[in-house]
Amino acid sequence: MRLGQREGPYLELFEQIWGEPRALAPTALDLFNVAHQLGLPASFDVVPSVLAQLRQPRRGGRAGARRPPEPARPAAEPLIGAFLAERLVERGSKLALPVHTPRAGLVFWERDEADCHPERSEG
Repeated sequence: MRLGQREGPYLELFEQIWGEPRALAPTALDLFNVAHQLGLPASFDVVPSVLAQLRQPRRGGRAGARRPPEPARPAAEPLIGAFLAERLVERGSKLALPVHTPRAGLVFWERDEADCHPERSEG
C-alpha cells in the first residue's frame, strides 16, 4: 500500500479548488496499526512504489475515460495557474513539476501453524 497519498503534492490545490480538504485514503501505516490491533505480529518494510500504467483502450471504448467533475469554485483556472507557476522547474528546455518519488509500505506477518491446526498444538 502507499505510504502517503497519491495526490500528496496536490492536496493543498485540491482544497483551494473544491473548498474542502480531500478525503484521505488509508495508507500502509493504517494497515500496520490495524494488524497489530487484531493481534497479528505484523512487520513493516518500505519499498519503491510502482506507478500506475496507462491501459490500452477496450474495443469500442476509451480506457478510463470519464469527464472530471467541474470544480466548485469558478476561480479554479487562476488557482491552478498560480500553483503551477510556483512549482514548475526547468528541465533542459522544458518545464516540469518536481519529481515525487512514491514509496509503498509492505505489511506482512507469518501465520502461526498452531492457530491454523489447533489439533497439532495439543501434546
